[in-house]
Amino acid sequence: MSLRLYLHKNIVEFLNHKIETSPPYVNLDYLDLNKGQLFNYNIDNFYWLIDKIINPKSNTFKTTDINGFTFVTLCSEYLTKWIGKDYKVYINYLINNGILLANNKYNINKCKQYHLFIDISIKYDYCIPDNTSFKLLDTVNTNNSTDLKNRNYLSFVEVSLNPESKISQKIIKEYKLELDRNRKYPQFLKTMSQFFRKNLKINYKEAIQYCINQINEETLELESKFKNKTINEIELHKKHKEILNRYNQRISSINNLHFGKKNKSLKFNRNSSNKRIDTNLTYLAKDIRKFITGIENMSYLDLSNSQPVLFNIILKKYYNKADNKFKNEIKKYYLATITGNWYEELCKVFNLNPDSNHDRDIAKNNWMKIAYSKNKSYKTLKNKFKKHYPEINKVIEKIKTQTKNKSKEKPHAKFAIKLQRIESKIFIDEVCKKLVENKIIPYSIHDGVLVPKKSENFTYNIMSEILCNHLGSVPVISINDCKKYHIENTNENLEHQFESFVNN
Repeated sequence: MSLRLYLHKNIVEFLNHKIETSPPYVNLDYLDLNKGQLFNYNIDNFYWLIDKIINPKSNTFKTTDINGFTFVTLCSEYLTKWIGKDYKVYINYLINNGILLANNKYNINKCKQYHLFIDISIKYDYCIPDNTSFKLLDTVNTNNSTDLKNRNYLSFVEVSLNPESKISQKIIKEYKLELDRNRKYPQFLKTMSQFFRKNLKINYKEAIQYCINQINEETLELESKFKNKTINEIELHKKHKEILNRYNQRISSINNLHFGKKNKSLKFNRNSSNKRIDTNLTYLAKDIRKFITGIENMSYLDLSNSQPVLFNIILKKYYNKADNKFKNEIKKYYLATITGNWYEELCKVFNLNPDSNHDRDIAKNNWMKIAYSKNKSYKTLKNKFKKHYPEINKVIEKIKTQTKNKSKEKPHAKFAIKLQRIESKIFIDEVCKKLVENKIIPYSIHDGVLVPKKSENFTYNIMSEILCNHLGSVPVISINDCKKYHIENTNENLEHQFESFVNN
């Protein structure tokens, strides 16, 4: 049985049209076209490349925003491993025919970056040849709205890869290697992996239809803004592409889960860098989780303000040697994060309204920029934060520079990875392990777990106990997006808990 990829119909049509009318050549001399030779290409390599660039998240590729375009980092070593030494011919052909846009500057790891440049909202004047193995996916009615133009951008095709191709063989080999790694995991992780692969399913048609309805609503809203002249034509085009890219990634994540066993696209892998468990569920957008089969009988418990809360574990190491000013700063930060009020605190820092969800989102995004960007980026924003938390800001900047020269990660990623490792130790190695030992098999979603509803209270108690062991008190835990404040977290108790936390 052949493996399959799921790509936009327009992209497949456009690529096949180009190959049919202008096939790839090697050693081409534009001054003497007779010197060129037809390239013995494998069409599967083109499809594989496009799929990788469309789905950076599920492939754990790094992305960079350049002038409003999302570029995906693809290293030559990786491309050589999968395609071979001729990978440049494939890449250059896609670039020369207007399908890919390349950032020709090498990044810190000597890798180039690519963006899918073709506008998939355009209806082209050609179609897929009859002799191909493509099949139009018609799982839902994509033509239920006649108001939108260019409806063709909602169509996907199922591309069958040649079972004998190098790409197919590599996909199967990598999948088997992942299964083999799973078998070598500690017993509790093996149990979670087996449970995940056997039981996780999605209500496919409903999830696809939801995404289609969503893109319809967003597109109509965008076009309305353009008609009302609140955005210009350039902004319209940019936002439209953002909507389409987001839609494409959502559809792909649903397909990769639903057809996972058949197409070897089920993922359960412990990340070697941050030690998180990466799965199809962690790649799935939060609002699509509601289509997981049996979700109505499950509860999702996660740590509110997760990484800001876990940062307290790092700050504790600085407390004993800190002066009184720094100690008071650490205490202020601890009380704000443990009580789930960190983003409200940031609203004060940035003169935002803490009662406004919109302003709280801005505060949250500001924290992401402060914590996870390069030290030289967003200086105005960071200077505002520095006025209120100067010593904590120094700690963040210091950690970002503490990286070995041979590290594959960008230096400023060190802070995020450090926090993710703390998160993984707590939630994977302790919370998940304890749950499995008590016959509760969770689905791990980084800083939270999805468990049977009947196990909700037991899971909350386990999380509370373990988090209290690490933080000195029980932080705010959300249960199905409703915050639960621990009964013992009175102002007086928190003062004592903080002193106990930093002095033990």
